[in-house]
Amino acid sequence: MKKYSRTLSSLRHLCSLDLPGEMLVPQFLNALGEIVPTEVSTLVWHGPDLTPVRMFSEQPESRLGMQAFLQFLDEHRRVGFDWFALTAAAINDRDDPRVKRIFGFVENEVRAPLHLPHEFTSHFTAIDSGYFSINLWRGGRPYSAAERAFAGGVIGYLQYALNRPADLRPLPFADDDRLGVMLLDACGRIAQVNEQALALAAMAANAPARTGFGCPQAMAAICRQLALDLRAMNRGAPAAPPQRAIINAWGRITMRATWLQPPNGNGDGTIAILFSRQVPRRLKLWQSIHGLRLSPRQQEVALLSAEGHTQQDIARRLNIGLATTIDHIRALYDRLDIPVDREALRQRLLG
Repeated sequence: MKKYSRTLSSLRHLCSLDLPGEMLVPQFLNALGEIVPTEVSTLVWHGPDLTPVRMFSEQPESRLGMQAFLQFLDEHRRVGFDWFALTAAAINDRDDPRVKRIFGFVENEVRAPLHLPHEFTSHFTAIDSGYFSINLWRGGRPYSAAERAFAGGVIGYLQYALNRPADLRPLPFADDDRLGVMLLDACGRIAQVNEQALALAAMAANAPARTGFGCPQAMAAICRQLALDLRAMNRGAPAAPPQRAIINAWGRITMRATWLQPPNGNGDGTIAILFSRQVPRRLKLWQSIHGLRLSPRQQEVALLSAEGHTQQDIARRLNIGLATTIDHIRALYDRLDIPVDREALRQRLLG
C-alpha cells in the first residue's frame, strides 16, 4: 500500500477540512476506491437502537436496494418491530423466522441485484450512540486481508470527521458548472427534463438517478410547487419566492422557476425549473489539489494559499519555516504553470 501514500495523505487532509462530515462522504468513498478497488460503496447511518435510518451511495442500484430495505424496516417498525432484539436474535439463532425474513430481504433486494460476490463491511460508532457502516462490493478477486486492514484503518479518518461537532458558521460555496433544466406547463405538470436536471434532482433527494426512473417523487412535488408559486406571482397573488435550495452530502442544489413562455390569454405557458449545484469552496479546492498528486505538505500549503493566507501565516499554521513555505508555493505554481499570483491560483483550482 506504500504506493498509495499520497492518496492516504489526501484522505487525512480531506477529513480535517472543518466541513460537515456528511459532505465529505462522496469524496472519501471515491478516494478510498483508489486504494482498495471497489465497484459499489455505501455509507449507512444507524440510530441508537441500531436501526438503519439513512444511507449514501453514488450507484443507483445500491441506492434502490437500500431504500427498499429502509422502507421495509419502516413498515415493520409500525407494527412493533424491534431491530435491536432482531440483532440479538441473529447472533443467537440464525434460524429465527424473523431473522430469516429480514436477512432474506437483504440478500434478495440489496445484495443480489448488484451481482458482486465480494463484500467488505466496517462499523464505527457515532457521537449520538448510533453507528455508521461502510459497505464495499466488487467482483473479481475477494478483498485481501491487507486491503481489509488498510480500509479499516483509513475509515477512522471519516469517523473523526462525522463525529466532529458541527461548525455553525455559514459555508462559502463554489459552482461546479453542472446545470439542468426541467420544463413544466402552467399547472406544474412535468413536460420534459434533461439528464442533468434528473441527476441533480436525484442528488437533492438522495434518490436513485437511473434512465427511465423519472424525477424522484419528492422533487417533482417541490418543482410543481415552485411552478405554482411563479404562476401566483404572475397573477399578483401572495406567494413564496419560486426558488428552493437543499443542502446535503452532495452540496447545495438550487431550483429556480422562471417563465420560458409567459402565459397567454388562456393561461397556457411553459415554466422552466433551472437546477444548479454548488459545493463547499474548501471541498472544491481540495478536489483540484488532490488531482495534482502533490506531497502531503504541499497539499496543505496549496489549500491555505488558495484561501488567501499569507506566507507567514501558512508557516505559522503548519509549524514550518518561512523558506520551506516559499519553496512549496513555488513548486505549486511551477506544477500548475501559472504566474505567481494568488488570484490566478484560486481561479485555476476553482475552475
